[in-house]
Amino acid sequence: MYGKYMKLHVVAFGLAWGILTAIFVFIFGVFAMGGYGASYVQLMGSVYYGYSASFMGALIGAIWGFVYGFIMGAIFSSLYNCIACGCGKCGKCEKGEKCEKCGSCECKCGSYKTDSMDKPQDPTKLL
Repeated sequence: MYGKYMKLHVVAFGLAWGILTAIFVFIFGVFAMGGYGASYVQLMGSVYYGYSASFMGALIGAIWGFVYGFIMGAIFSSLYNCIACGCGKCGKCEKGEKCEKCGSCECKCGSYKTDSMDKPQDPTKLL
């Protein structure tokens, strides 16, 4: 845990979105063989080259869906990580350098993990 937010793992998030997108695109392709959602598959076929209402077309669409989902998931998680900590300006705290955001090696802005955040505080020092 890093301060007030948890950092997302970019590759893991991209893989998760890629797999989910591939599954949904494949399912839509298979359903389109029966006529359900055929217009959607035809529309997406103009974006995903080779995607059609056939089993092979559904597999090709799933590959395109995975690539698209991975890229979009990676972009989303990167943007989240950037926005949540002010574009990584506090990254120097972990290396022992001064934080550009708050001006302290202790990272008082609360964006990155420090030793003091992990240890329970002494109640006598809080007074």
